Amino acid sequence: MTDIKADLQYAAAKIGPFARVRMPTEEQVARLGAELPPSLVWFLETYGFGECFDGLFRLSDAEPLRPVLALVFEADADLDHDDCSAVAYTAFGTVHLWSKRFGVLTVDLPAGQVFCQALAPTLFKGMAETPRIPHNDDRMTTALLPFEMDDVDYSDADDEPMFARCVEQHGPLEPDECYGFFPALAIAGPSGPKRRVENIRRVKALEHFAILAQLATFHLTRIGPNGFEEVRRIG
Repeated sequence: MTDIKADLQYAAAKIGPFARVRMPTEEQVARLGAELPPSLVWFLETYGFGECFDGLFRLSDAEPLRPVLALVFEADADLDHDDCSAVAYTAFGTVHLWSKRFGVLTVDLPAGQVFCQALAPTLFKGMAETPRIPHNDDRMTTALLPFEMDDVDYSDADDEPMFARCVEQHGPLEPDECYGFFPALAIAGPSGPKRRVENIRRVKALEHFAILAQLATFHLTRIGPNGFEEVRRIG
């Protein structure tokens, strides 16, 4: 695991330092050991649950988000909330997960999208479907961490990053808060004109995530030649 540790240390140095860090308890470390690859457990045990990019990206314990995942996945044939553990989430509600079956997953709660390379590989224009990478738990864990702020920022209706403008207009977030769209994008349309900074409010993160999980109809989504493509409905 030495090479993976070096990669994770590089990632931590690139995106850090982490702020408002809470170190995991012995009980949490033991539970994480049963849910996550060893390299990811080591990372969380070393760096703790903290935030980077001024609060845009937050490492998280999985348990508080498990009820939200249950609402998202419902009785899906492939995806099960008991198989998936949230590792981090963004200030806008994009949740980064680890699945024992499929590796890295991303759930965009505001837009109702679920991304999983193992189930819906990226398809580039003029190319065949991206080959599925052989499952290697430790090697895949680096994909859970961003290297640049733009990797995890949310875009508005004009495809412009929103986080810095949200902080300026609405103020920085408290540890238990997120930026929520009002009306929710599940109602106004994920790519509609309401996807703007002026329609953002600061709200309690877990409560808002649970509401979004019930409002949206989630779809397994992939990146195709012309943008996002819905593969199938989740649940």
